[in-house]
Amino acid sequence: MASLRGASNGRLAPPKFSKYSGIQEWANAVVLFVNVSSKGGQQAYDNLFLDNFGRMTWFAQKYHVEETPVVQRLLKLTKREGGNGERDPVLLFCRREGEAYVFGGQLQLDQFFPETRPLKFIWTLPERLSASKEFLDIVET
Repeated sequence: MASLRGASNGRLAPPKFSKYSGIQEWANAVVLFVNVSSKGGQQAYDNLFLDNFGRMTWFAQKYHVEETPVVQRLLKLTKREGGNGERDPVLLFCRREGEAYVFGGQLQLDQFFPETRPLKFIWTLPERLSASKEFLDIVET
């Protein structure tokens, strides 16, 4: 696993995005940025890891509804120009608040709760993630 870095003017620099959003759309993927605990290690967020870190709850922003384009992108197949109609990958980066993000892998949608506000998703995490020291260091407090 690697910490997230972006390219800027030929040098490495953190990518820029709203830290309050928690979700970033890219041309070929959607990325979830998840704080799993506060700076002191306390559980301060509603993102919970279930089934021995095999699944994770994630809540969309309060203004997101089922018809919001990014939510639609998370839920269904998209047909990008030149694409084959496959679902855009949803990638996980997680961290303790204020620390570097750790790449968690590609998520699979397990459940979606359209009646909740904010919208609730349950994602299946890659099996190898629960064996990752970097990931376990972040989620086990």
